[in-house]
Amino acid sequence: MAKQARKYFIYTNLSADKFDRKNGISKICLMTYRLFKSLFYRSVGMIVVLLLFSSQAQTQEISSTDSFVYFSQLPNGINFLLAPREKDNKVEISYYIKVGTVYENDTISGISHILQSILADKIASYLRNDQNPVSFNNTALKTFVTPELSVFQLSTPPSKFSDCLRLLRDSLNYATVSDKEITNKAEQVKKEYAEIGRSFRDEYMLKLKQHIYRYEADRQIQTGDTSDYVNINEKNMGSFYHKYYGPNNSIVNVIGKFNLYALQDTLTKVFNRVPRLEFDPESITKIFDFKTMVYTSRFSITAPEGVEPEIKISWMFPGARTNAASSHCGYLLTTLLNDENNYIQVKARKMGCKMMRAEYDGYNFSGIFTVTLKPGKENFLQVYEFVRGELFKMDKMLINESMMAAAKVNFKNWFEKFHLTSAYPSQITRFWVYNYEKYLPTLSDSVMNISEKRMHKFINEYINESARTTAVIASESDYVAMKLDSAMVAFNDSILNLSFTYPQNVTDLEGEENLNKLNILVQWLRENPDINVQVNGMADTKEINMMKDRSVLAFIDTIPTFERVKGDFLIRSMMRTEMLRALKVVRQLYLHGIELNRLKGTSMAFRSKTKEEEDENRRCTLSFEKQKVNYTLREQFYESAK
Repeated sequence: MAKQARKYFIYTNLSADKFDRKNGISKICLMTYRLFKSLFYRSVGMIVVLLLFSSQAQTQEISSTDSFVYFSQLPNGINFLLAPREKDNKVEISYYIKVGTVYENDTISGISHILQSILADKIASYLRNDQNPVSFNNTALKTFVTPELSVFQLSTPPSKFSDCLRLLRDSLNYATVSDKEITNKAEQVKKEYAEIGRSFRDEYMLKLKQHIYRYEADRQIQTGDTSDYVNINEKNMGSFYHKYYGPNNSIVNVIGKFNLYALQDTLTKVFNRVPRLEFDPESITKIFDFKTMVYTSRFSITAPEGVEPEIKISWMFPGARTNAASSHCGYLLTTLLNDENNYIQVKARKMGCKMMRAEYDGYNFSGIFTVTLKPGKENFLQVYEFVRGELFKMDKMLINESMMAAAKVNFKNWFEKFHLTSAYPSQITRFWVYNYEKYLPTLSDSVMNISEKRMHKFINEYINESARTTAVIASESDYVAMKLDSAMVAFNDSILNLSFTYPQNVTDLEGEENLNKLNILVQWLRENPDINVQVNGMADTKEINMMKDRSVLAFIDTIPTFERVKGDFLIRSMMRTEMLRALKVVRQLYLHGIELNRLKGTSMAFRSKTKEEEDENRRCTLSFEKQKVNYTLREQFYESAK
């Protein structure tokens, strides 16, 4: 134990049952470190931190098994997660910086992506030289940026890990960036962004984020807004770099075959002298509020020929930091829906569905929940309509004691296997860097403790009462063969400005443009069942004043509420032109399956002075109102009805 006591590191198995002990040790070590630093730093020139363990820990030797993850921190604030894997033949080093598009302001969107790409090029340039200790002959490089993190990863033989650590330190902590590098990289990224359509999967992810996050999409798209790149220069890039690229805003993951003590000594030698940031990242308590979608939207993606058609239905779910309890429910819901024995899966397969898969990608500030369907070409629309309808009845049909118990068992089994994979430490890092280190290690227990009542509330809040976006992915020939362009039209918030136009003295919807608009409106209202629509009929005073239409008269005779007011607007079975236009649109919506209680109308005639004004007055506009859910006091305070 003498060897353990003289080492500066904290070790523990970061599983739920051991995690609290690690937190207590951390506090003791911090106090001990401060005490010894004040007494011996100047005279001794080194820091010795004594770790205090429980009596059980004092009699144990460190056991580097594949289920252990070790934590260490240097005085300058840099964190390390160390995962020895005896069976591996390499070491994978990942350097995470807590910076991404969520940290950027409105005038320099994309600066984190540009900076990360430039630094990645510098590392790649070093590795191209075969004369260097590490090169592409023995080391692989992978870099990427997320909305919350910039990541640099090197995979190398165990004998080369110290050289890789020095390369990362020198490239990331002591970098310089010039205006020329910024300009060249910005042009390169813009070109790549313009060509993103070459990959239909990349195009899907881009459009998904644009629909899910709407006005805040740039904060979730790694490249940011490329039109803002003109505002990035050497000065603000330098300021951005010195603010975020420092040890106290970083964490290093090391996974693979290594000696824990030797690695810890190397980490101390390599990173101990890197200066802390003047800026304290811990002062950031709130990054950005991502507002949920208001209206459901839909978009289409053209896939290469031969790709199986599919539909993806996505919701924005809360992140771990914004609503941890709900994010736990997101994982359980994913497991529930992926159970091949649940009735939705069983019936969908009988209808010809080739695959139904739920995924929850949870981050700190937001997450995306997606249900992917491969309905098969014969019953494509029928399978979609069935699954979509059942997803909105889950709280009544799927969420019950037995189904939740089975899902919890399945989730626990998955988590125990996941805990042993090399991906586990990197997933810890996703939340660790935001001071939420307990999230992943305790995730299994958190999911086990979800009550049926809590799950019902979650489904209602984030599925039944929230907007979603649907993506249709199919080849060009499948779009034509299955008539998807008309059956699954694309729509977004622009429908709020939709209007129908008319020739003079015409009240019917004529022309391909008007009929396409009607089709879009009908499908949008079907996908947004909580939206009411008001049709505003308009006419010009130069048009015929009164008109008659037998189909509209028959329609209003079937509506009891019209009996009381027919005498006010019907004169010898005739009605004003603007009113007739509105009623005909309302009738068409009703005939296409939109409930009458969601439909209403108004009408007004306008006087024009010019031909342009006259044309503008001959139209029907639309007003939309979202239905509000009114909960009883019992539901508000006790989360369920009596």
